Amino acid sequence: MTDACDTGLGIVLAQQGAEGERAIAYASRTLKPNERNYAVIEKEVLAIVWGVKYFRHYLYERKVTIITDHNPLKWLMNIKDPAGRLARWSLTLQEYDLQIEHRAGRKHQNADALSRIPPIAPLKDNKIEDVIPKLSIDRLCEMQRKDSNLFAIINYLEKGELPDQSSKA
Repeated sequence: MTDACDTGLGIVLAQQGAEGERAIAYASRTLKPNERNYAVIEKEVLAIVWGVKYFRHYLYERKVTIITDHNPLKWLMNIKDPAGRLARWSLTLQEYDLQIEHRAGRKHQNADALSRIPPIAPLKDNKIEDVIPKLSIDRLCEMQRKDSNLFAIINYLEKGELPDQSSKA
């Protein structure tokens, strides 16, 4: 199931079973500033494209039914001569065995709710050095010698002495 709104995309990966439809996984994301300018139908197509890419490992080479609350999307699978963005998206979707099915919005609440999650500020892109402190070779050697497992290996390599306990040898 897919949905798009003015601020985000929501995707629910579900499977039909004996007890009915069961959600397997959820995904959502905030629309980028340029994507917010897309027409409603383009946002809905973007939700499908992003969803199949996101869940590719589940969907590839399987028959998939995309459920959407946006009925005009049915034409997407039969569009002749798409241009620009729609052409690129159409090519992406051709990799999959897709069928698009309409479901009224009131029966489509989980994907709808995911698409409406308030946007959050992106996380600061920390450099690895900010997250993991720099470590000098001397400090690394000191820490390795304090480690009981590594100390036995270092001792053997430097002195040729095996540990007293055979389980550590």
